[in-house]
Amino acid sequence: MIGRCEAHPWLPDLPLRGAPATPNLLRWTEVLLGALTGAGLCTAESLGCALLLDGYARRTASARGDVRESSAAPTRSATVTRFLQPLLHEHGCPILASTMSRDAYDDEVGEDDEVGEDDVDFGLKRILDGIEVLVARRADDR
Repeated sequence: MIGRCEAHPWLPDLPLRGAPATPNLLRWTEVLLGALTGAGLCTAESLGCALLLDGYARRTASARGDVRESSAAPTRSATVTRFLQPLLHEHGCPILASTMSRDAYDDEVGEDDEVGEDDVDFGLKRILDGIEVLVARRADDR
């Protein structure tokens, strides 16, 4: 879905106004629902998970498009850290300040990695982990 949205950059901007009605969206939804109901989820749970995954894909594609179209230069970590760290301490954000001091913040954008595949994979894995817990819970209920 991310690839589809990137190939058609207008897709993530389409408002969701109900059930899918176009052939591609119907097929995408059918594939998702087939996997989810096949895993033992009821229709409502399958639809909820499908919407969650679809929303994640749309938002990720939209963010990638925003980065691709941005004319702003990437901010260097050291520059951001020097500027923000005193402000973070001053405004009661010690965890963020500590994160920045360990160089955990980096907004460098690689040519092939606009939003960051690691970031996308991390988020997707957390969503799938949650769905896996739901599937296991339903299996235990049966």
